[in-house]
Amino acid sequence: MTRRRLLPFSSACALLMASTLIARPATPASAASQKVLLVTRGEEGEGPAAVQGEAAHITQFVKWSLLQDGCGGADEGATVGKNPSGTVKVTGSDTSIGASCFSETGPTEPTGSVSIKSASVSKTGAVKLTGDFEISGEGCTYRATKLTGTQVFGVEQEWTETLSGTGKRVSPSLKTCPKTTSVEDLIGVANAAGYNYVVKLTGGPAALR
Repeated sequence: MTRRRLLPFSSACALLMASTLIARPATPASAASQKVLLVTRGEEGEGPAAVQGEAAHITQFVKWSLLQDGCGGADEGATVGKNPSGTVKVTGSDTSIGASCFSETGPTEPTGSVSIKSASVSKTGAVKLTGDFEISGEGCTYRATKLTGTQVFGVEQEWTETLSGTGKRVSPSLKTCPKTTSVEDLIGVANAAGYNYVVKLTGGPAALR
């Protein structure tokens, strides 16, 4: 059985900056009785279902396409919500997590901030990351508050890694800065030990017995 620890932040940065996002097929609508189930993972492989209130980590790296710059970090103060559920939510600390930023092309490094409110995945496969993600570089400042993606359910499937959204220009910015920029995001949602959760669909609590 394969198992994978959450990517170190530096590796996540390099991976996103060097790769192109590939669209993942949408999963068919689930039956009304199905729920999303987060399964913990450790040195021995898959473990039990994650427990409500369990400590978790949310790591993310946002690339702002217009600037070719990126910022990200790890929120180690996250907690798991109701599990299983029609939509399982991992709540972030909603405080600044000390973003690390760098530029792929510019002469100077940008500055930025990251705070995560929550990451969620629904039984229909809708994935959402909410919070405040901001970057300033080359006289332009952009902010995004919601990034989305699609979860594929199956054996050994982890929380989807690729999300996208739109960043809007905010003050202070030069008037010549475009009003919006596309955003690409690489995330990982893991237990306190740093192992990515396995995400499954289940018929409900009875399936856990």
